[in-house]
Amino acid sequence: MNDQEPERKPTSNQNKTKNVVITIIVMIGLLIGIGVWWNNTHYNSTFQNNFMSKCETGSATATSCGCAYGVLMANYSYSQAKQMDADATAGVSSPDLTAWTASVQSQCGSSQ
Repeated sequence: MNDQEPERKPTSNQNKTKNVVITIIVMIGLLIGIGVWWNNTHYNSTFQNNFMSKCETGSATATSCGCAYGVLMANYSYSQAKQMDADATAGVSSPDLTAWTASVQSQCGSSQ
């Protein structure tokens, strides 16, 4: 007589539950990945708030800063805007930054 129990195979319900759990984990991972990608490639409220704060620290009005932000969004990708911000902070004059400044002056007024 053999004292060992035979190996039990998972039931159909156990397989379904396992598949549902794996599917949920994969979906959560995808949603997190999409969220991270979106935040790194699209304009967001944090960037806008920082832009407006920096802009209004000078003599510019909220209206003129909003106009400048609109020009930025209409003409430059978020990654270009982040690079221009880094250039401006570092005191580097990039071609994009120069072109954006000229666009802002012509579209929003020369007081920028």
